[in-house]
Amino acid sequence: MGLFDKIAERPAEAAPGSKSGGYDFIEIPTADGAVQRMTKSQFEAQPLQERIRVLIQGTASFFRDGKLVPSRQALKSDY
Repeated sequence: MGLFDKIAERPAEAAPGSKSGGYDFIEIPTADGAVQRMTKSQFEAQPLQERIRVLIQGTASFFRDGKLVPSRQALKSDY
């Protein structure tokens, strides 16, 4: 078998409309016990330092289609 005889299979593409990553909104608990809810665009408009602080604290909850998703999956890019 030569070097180019074996062609690697491409992973199956996701069905249209299905997302492997991403989120619709995020909920962040505040110091006074309230919960701050932000859409994806609102959260991404925050300064980078603030977003990193929230992620390092590990208290944020990410939601997609009304369901809680793990932060690792929520922050995964679909590119």
